[in-house]
Amino acid sequence: MSQSKPGGPTSDGKPKKPDITEYLSSSRRKRKSYVLLAFSSAVSADLNAGIAALLASASKNLSFINATSPEDIARNLKRLVVLLIYDDEFMPLDTGLNMIRTMKEHEGAMTPVLFFTRRPRELVTAYNKLLLPFHEVDDYLEYTHMSIPHVINRVRSALVVKQQRRSRRYQVDLPVEYFDEKTSFPAEIEPFDLHGIVLRYDPSSDREVEIPRAPLELPVKGYRGRLIDLSIHGALLQSVDGRVFRTGEQLKIKINLGTHTTKETAEFLRLSAKVQRVLISGDVAACSFECVSSNQTTMLVKFITEIVNEQKIKLPPQIRPKVLVAK
Repeated sequence: MSQSKPGGPTSDGKPKKPDITEYLSSSRRKRKSYVLLAFSSAVSADLNAGIAALLASASKNLSFINATSPEDIARNLKRLVVLLIYDDEFMPLDTGLNMIRTMKEHEGAMTPVLFFTRRPRELVTAYNKLLLPFHEVDDYLEYTHMSIPHVINRVRSALVVKQQRRSRRYQVDLPVEYFDEKTSFPAEIEPFDLHGIVLRYDPSSDREVEIPRAPLELPVKGYRGRLIDLSIHGALLQSVDGRVFRTGEQLKIKINLGTHTTKETAEFLRLSAKVQRVLISGDVAACSFECVSSNQTTMLVKFITEIVNEQKIKLPPQIRPKVLVAK
């Protein structure tokens, strides 16, 4: 008995609808890619039609979707979106940027965003506060000061230019503790019994007694290191103890958040990392972060944004030459 091919006709002759499992298991090269458009009424119909014509003729595997609400954007990000073209008047500026930040932290960190704006100064200021770690892959254009062919060419460039990094790496100098397969993160909480009570054996009474719940650090220590640069996807780690890294080894990095922590967040950020490349010195490794949770991503984005803004504040002012006045 012959079996019908996926996506072929069913036994009653009707075309079979593609199954989501088949779509996700297929090669990414065979999947249809999408450009997501989020325009307000400020974008002219002629410009919208020109962009639609460009996208329709770009490739048979490329299609576009016009989003009409924030829910449309969130729903369609489940697809293979290669570019989000976002008009910053689609919704209030901060609301829209916070939505895009949530998108990048959870679902579409690698999805580049091309902002359309009529107020570039306000957009850049707000973006700097909320989305700074992602600016390596995003761009904007003040479309009202450009001709329609020029705007369409910029959209075409955004489609064909491949970004070398998923996110910008910032130069830092952060002391960290890191662990390999021979060491592990120290336990933070004493063992609990089935009812969630901390118990410890008391030799004087020969029985287990309840003790107050309190975080306890064990004396297990990792290696000392420094982060030379940092991004939301990885870091450059230098060994302080002279340890030589190996390509492919798994590490765990413990970052002290210091003053960048809140009552709702932990004092340390613990990240699993994989060594992708070792510099010729052997004591510097380029690492990518692995299995990062949404909460860890949120903490990391906040941490990077704050330390970068602090670095800008600490930059020394330009030294002006003194004017010599003749006496």
